[in-house]
Amino acid sequence: MVALAVVAAPPFFSRMRDELELWHMTLEEIAVILEKLGCPAEKSAAMASQLDRRAHMDAERRGTSYEAALARLLGLMAQGWATQTHQPGETE
Repeated sequence: MVALAVVAAPPFFSRMRDELELWHMTLEEIAVILEKLGCPAEKSAAMASQLDRRAHMDAERRGTSYEAALARLLGLMAQGWATQTHQPGETE
């Protein structure tokens, strides 16, 4: 059995989920968030589409909400870009 790491959703997702009962982001909104997290602008639209599709699949498979699945995936993307920009042993 594979252990899955639990990734906390960024705080702004929790606030948005509390404010909106039925919440769904557009692909353009997801792309903007991806860019702010470090995604190259030329790849953000394609990645947003992939994340949206994956969030729907994960939500159904795990029995969670789309919002929770999208927040988890965005958190993973943010962690990935953070490790790319801050490799161990590098000096700033």
